[in-house]
Amino acid sequence: MNNIAIIGSSPVSLIYSILLSKLKISSTIFCGHNFGGSWKNSKLLNYEIPISTHIFMHSNGLKKTFDEIGYSPNNWAIKPFLIDNQYNFLSNFGNNNHSRLGAPILNDCIINFLINKIKNEKNISLKKNTIIDKLIFNKIKDNSNSQNSFSGVIMTCGNRLELFIDEKKIDYESKLFEVHSLSIIAFSKNEAKSCFIHIEGDNTLLREIQSIPLRKDNLLINCKISKLGRGFFIDKIIEEVKSLFKKLFKVDLEIIKFQSNIYNNWRFCYSFDANRFNEIPLLIPGVNNIKDNNMRHIIKNSQDLSKLFSDYDLIIKNTLDKLSNKKYDCRIKIK
Repeated sequence: MNNIAIIGSSPVSLIYSILLSKLKISSTIFCGHNFGGSWKNSKLLNYEIPISTHIFMHSNGLKKTFDEIGYSPNNWAIKPFLIDNQYNFLSNFGNNNHSRLGAPILNDCIINFLINKIKNEKNISLKKNTIIDKLIFNKIKDNSNSQNSFSGVIMTCGNRLELFIDEKKIDYESKLFEVHSLSIIAFSKNEAKSCFIHIEGDNTLLREIQSIPLRKDNLLINCKISKLGRGFFIDKIIEEVKSLFKKLFKVDLEIIKFQSNIYNNWRFCYSFDANRFNEIPLLIPGVNNIKDNNMRHIIKNSQDLSKLFSDYDLIIKNTLDKLSNKKYDCRIKIK
């Protein structure tokens, strides 16, 4: 097994490429114009900032995965917590000390870490601005090599690709999540600490907030806007953020700059049977068993790194088993 194609540049894809490299298996990462998937960064007032809210929940497997690749995210200064739509405290995340794991804040941004890591891995090559159109799996024939032929493929379920097996196109189900977020840089005379807040209930303009202290008393506030909040002007959302910080932290915010973000978060579920899926060297993280290959399962598991990497040793075993198929190889077609 060698020369694995990895489709996309989300943290999941990049982590898999590093894990393969540690096993002396080479891979080629194909990424489009936006590096990082839904974890991509943007620019605001010369700061490189995440475009949405992110948090690493704890699992033993994810911690071991981070240890293996050498990544150590900071803890939140304030333990992540839940509130209701009146800003009343409900509970903290998790039930143990490990639940604080994971503040992907600016100076230890996971995307920047992974980019620097793969640059130093000789078994990984990166092809930017390359959009894959089709994956074509065919039974291996003698001397069937080509420039775009790979012994296996890893892709997340957020990739919208046409898939063919033995010249038969595989149908898929898709679901689009349109994510609306707001990034704010604010000034505060009071000390502000890093924190992550999730707001419960339907009658709220905001769903999630993360705050990250910057230099010179500046604070980055990332907000994920609720479905209800999408119907309001940004000025109203900003006033809601200021009210929340005033009540929860006794902090008065002076808004310096803000930008709104909208990005599409796709989920795809291919409709092949178990035998056909098991025959081809295709690994889709979050789809461990074809019996679980349904949209509800994929949506639940594909968005949480702690679930995708919940068992490190099993991840390695399943990856080697799935990509060791000797009957098929894969050709990719680029747009």
